[in-house]
Amino acid sequence: MFKKSLLLTAALTALFLGGMLSQSFAQDNVVDDKGITVSPVRFEYDVDPGETVTGQLKLINSTFSDKTLYLYTLNFKSDGQSGTPLFHNEELPYSASLKEWISLSESEFIVKQVEPDNPNTKVIDFTIEVPVDAEPGGHYAGIIASLVKPGQSLDTGNNNIAFKDERAAIILLNVKGDVVRTLTVDKFYATDPFTRQKPLVNVFEWMPVGFVTELRNVGNSHTVPLGHIFIYSGDSKIAELDFNPANGSILKDSARVFVDRWTGALLELKPVLDENGNEITDENGTVQTRFAVDPSNFSLPFGQYTAKLAVGYDDAGSKKIVDAQEFTFWVIPWKLLLAIAVLLILYVGYRIRKHRAGKGKKK
Repeated sequence: MFKKSLLLTAALTALFLGGMLSQSFAQDNVVDDKGITVSPVRFEYDVDPGETVTGQLKLINSTFSDKTLYLYTLNFKSDGQSGTPLFHNEELPYSASLKEWISLSESEFIVKQVEPDNPNTKVIDFTIEVPVDAEPGGHYAGIIASLVKPGQSLDTGNNNIAFKDERAAIILLNVKGDVVRTLTVDKFYATDPFTRQKPLVNVFEWMPVGFVTELRNVGNSHTVPLGHIFIYSGDSKIAELDFNPANGSILKDSARVFVDRWTGALLELKPVLDENGNEITDENGTVQTRFAVDPSNFSLPFGQYTAKLAVGYDDAGSKKIVDAQEFTFWVIPWKLLLAIAVLLILYVGYRIRKHRAGKGKKK
């Protein structure tokens, strides 16, 4: 069961909030092209103990043949970094195990392949029966759609490596009662937005400037932090960044890291993209970049700046504010300045020599 949990974690990277990405792991001769689509990918409920709620899950088969799908449920928790759910089989009391409260109208069925004039959408109903003694606060689970029957091992054959092809819809459910949400700031600093490690950086040569914000939820239910990062030059505000535009949640008793970019210079670094629009990285995970000129932006930041974090969140209808944070940094395009200085020196030297040559001719 532990191996199953690891496979699910690897298959469901970068999922929420503001949208979960269904990660595809293809087994040879199992899935072609776009595979299986699950929608919606996220459900949220705010319920009373003993309440029953329902929902519908839609599945579309965009492969080249009809497929048998298997549905099952698993609880998850946050990875503490990107917000990626970590699905697990840890034993929880019934009053705290959302997966046990979910019943599906079907758990094994055939989904016909998409036809030119018919998506052949399969609709599955599910019911969540909340126990009367359910623990107040957040509970998290996923409905997993798999091409492999739960508990069945993959037939690799010929010593080939096989991977499960699975999709999931996540459920965030809050049980009313003694619920508290409290966010604190663990980190706020400027960084190189193109490196994997995201180290603290005080001096930048080129835009963009990245900002790392790590928020911790010490409460017992999830919440969505929203707000802005303001950029100041002296006392003047020169830029405003939306914080958490994807509406990503922070689960109970966990942290989440948000990375933002201040862009908009005449000359700045841009990520190199592949044919699918994804950023290309090297073997160390660093995003490859190139210089780009944007004529619509006539600014070229230079000097000292201060970033100020202004973020709030909702706690059962009460608006709360995260403690204000500031970070001071510099933008100094020294190579560009050096090149300009060299050109000026060469130009001045040329003008002096030309002037002296003109004087000599007059004599």
